[in-house]
Amino acid sequence: MAYGDKIVFDPRSRAPERWLSNSEHAPMRTLIHEQMVMVFTVEHAIQMARCAWPDDAFAILNVPTPEEAQDYGRTVEVNPLWEEHKLTYMSRFLHDKFTQHRGLHEYLISTAGYTLEFYDGREHISYWGMGRIGGQNMLGRLLMQLRDQLCAQAQSQVS
Repeated sequence: MAYGDKIVFDPRSRAPERWLSNSEHAPMRTLIHEQMVMVFTVEHAIQMARCAWPDDAFAILNVPTPEEAQDYGRTVEVNPLWEEHKLTYMSRFLHDKFTQHRGLHEYLISTAGYTLEFYDGREHISYWGMGRIGGQNMLGRLLMQLRDQLCAQAQSQVS
């Protein structure tokens, strides 16, 4: 939902901005645990990358929904390097999503000039989004960073 110069997206919403969410169905090829795989959503990819063991990660490929992938991801041992590399993983998965789907690529570029804010509705301060009492909005920041890169690439191709 657009509010002035801000677009707020909530993965639980059916609002048009849901395509920004990690839960939106957008199958993509990406590299996880040194293997190229096809995942249903960015959420699937994130949960796979969080897994310490490849067998646990690849079991997520058979989980049909992003909510179930997230639930499964909460039951496995977390990769000890996850905290150190989670922004790199998320950046790569967002890049894969928005470059492998032309429509999504164009939608993201069309948000130029807007602040993108992921609202996750949590009671506490959120890392990836904005909770009810604040947050870091790292998902929104990464999306804006990717958008700026895609806009610059589009401009350089025109010039």
